[in-house]
Amino acid sequence: MRSSMLAPLSHRDVTFGTINVSYLKERRIGSGALQLLVTLSSQAALAISHARLVASLRSSYLSTIQSLARAVDAPGGVKTGK
Repeated sequence: MRSSMLAPLSHRDVTFGTINVSYLKERRIGSGALQLLVTLSSQAALAISHARLVASLRSSYLSTIQSLARAVDAPGGVKTGK
């Protein structure tokens, strides 16, 4: 590896890792290439953050449904008002 650049995968003070681009030959890396890498890493970090949020919401939703099912099935269960 002769030339490389990297950008953090960060979103809202959480760093997930880095994106690295390496070249086997020495090469001048321009500001446009670096800016593109920073933009890609920002978008990737946002996608990771959103995926984690969706997973957390799904888990909370399933936990709530399971708790409601247990309450309905429990002795004395849920009263329907009839």
